Amino acid sequence: MKVGLLDEPRFWNRLTVMVTALAIAKGLRFPNLWAATQLQLGYQFGLVKRGAAGAALHTLRIPINHYWVFAAVAFSILLLAVAAAVVFVRRHAVGFDAWTWIPVFASSFAVTYVVHLVGYLDLILLTVTLIALLLPRTVLDYALCVCGMLIHEEFLLMFFPLLWFGWVLEARRGRGSWASGNVLGLPLFVFGLAVLLAAARPMSAEQVSLAHQTIVAAADFPVRADFFEVMQRSLADNVHVMVGEYRKASWWLDELGASLALLWVAVFFAWRSWRVLAVANDSLLKAALLCVAFAPAFIQLNGMDLYRWYAFTAVSSFVAYMLVVSRFAAAAAAAPADSERSRTWVLLLVALNLSTGAGMLDDRSVNNLPFIDPVKALIKTTVQLGHLPIPMH
Repeated sequence: MKVGLLDEPRFWNRLTVMVTALAIAKGLRFPNLWAATQLQLGYQFGLVKRGAAGAALHTLRIPINHYWVFAAVAFSILLLAVAAAVVFVRRHAVGFDAWTWIPVFASSFAVTYVVHLVGYLDLILLTVTLIALLLPRTVLDYALCVCGMLIHEEFLLMFFPLLWFGWVLEARRGRGSWASGNVLGLPLFVFGLAVLLAAARPMSAEQVSLAHQTIVAAADFPVRADFFEVMQRSLADNVHVMVGEYRKASWWLDELGASLALLWVAVFFAWRSWRVLAVANDSLLKAALLCVAFAPAFIQLNGMDLYRWYAFTAVSSFVAYMLVVSRFAAAAAAAPADSERSRTWVLLLVALNLSTGAGMLDDRSVNNLPFIDPVKALIKTTVQLGHLPIPMH
């Protein structure tokens, strides 16, 4: 029997590698000054939010006050995140149908946007979460959640649900009362921690002034002063700011744009997971899936980076899909098989993804083939300055 191209596993493996490389190249850039400023903050100014990562690097005596040392650290974390993602997908992708749909995520604007966040704390949290999901669920998840919340409060909705989903899958497979107890105990612990952190006072004007002066004196790059304004806001302040944003027509245009660029990817992989769980016939697991897949989207109630939240919504939905097809391999095999005609939709969705680009930080546009313009800009600036340039944003 003659096998068509779309039935060849090697075709889908090569397609995944190619579109992943393109999606990453579209988003590559030097870390911006906001990310550089944020990582300078440690606990030398008190127990402040988002200070854990900077404190750890300061303890290790890594001189991140020099921009190019910071950039090297940022790109190292990005490479580690990519490596963790590759290992995670290879371990959890079970069955030919799962592999055929991976290019839809690999080519997506979500991958491009996450790469664009090089230097941000998001990538540290993503890397740690993927590595944790490669390991068995243990009590160490509690310590991981503490570290995650201290690194950035976004961990609560962006990454914790995936760890919790791992416990849910263990419990639904009959792994005993220990797993079932943690399905309830872990979220109670994390939400209690979130309440404590939210109740803590933000940085005072005196702390901010001292932090600003100290970081400016040590850094060899222009420090973003607007970062310190954010550190003085409480949860209530952020919600108040967002209420004002919701009254603007431009916000709802961005909602439309982010949905067309990113949210559909999350919906797509939630649907793919739902097909597997329909065979498993587990209503509670379906409800958990929806909570996990779309939890990052609700960060917009407290933060303005809409495209960022929707990018991680797509990531969360895809990771949940990988967990589902891995843990319910028999149900995935029993789900209705994809026809060759349906696989042609993958190619159309990949083409749509690779042509998508909007809502980048710092008013940046995506890089496009053949990726010559960013290289020219780097060479030109290097020649003019006589040394490697520091981004002025």
